[in-house]
Amino acid sequence: MPSLLPIFSLRIPEELLEEIKLIANENCRSTNKEIEYALTQYVKKYHQEKSKRD
Repeated sequence: MPSLLPIFSLRIPEELLEEIKLIANENCRSTNKEIEYALTQYVKKYHQEKSKRD
């Protein structure tokens, strides 16, 4: 069954992508899921820091 999530293309340096692939492999995740996890953590941290300032 195809995913209903939106598709988003991302252009990043090849070296960074290779690093993400290594990290994903260590965490038993796909590269896509590793990027999704990293972005989720970034957004959580952003909101935590923003709430401290408000």
